[in-house]
Amino acid sequence: MDDTATLFEILSADLRRRLLFLLCDSPEVDVPDALRPRSQAAPPPGQFATGSEQDDTLRIQLHHVHLPKLADQELIEWDRDSQTVTRGSRFDEIEPVLRLLADNPERFPDDLL
Repeated sequence: MDDTATLFEILSADLRRRLLFLLCDSPEVDVPDALRPRSQAAPPPGQFATGSEQDDTLRIQLHHVHLPKLADQELIEWDRDSQTVTRGSRFDEIEPVLRLLADNPERFPDDLL
């Protein structure tokens, strides 16, 4: 990251954090997994959990705001056809911060992770 403000701006959105945390644990993530609460079973690959209005809103935000922002910063590579993301060329710049957050959940607000 070029500066701390950009790092914190990237991490300020729950959907972006959730996706980045998933990428810490897996080299490839299905985009719908970023929308699924941790306690919910995974839907079939490439499908979203439900068709609720809230899910639709989150999906639209993810596709039109969050994924492009992460891709512009080269933190992810987004394959729109397969609905998957992989680590981008600059992911290793933020991974230490993500690992610090994930390894110390008791020190941060409950909704951070």
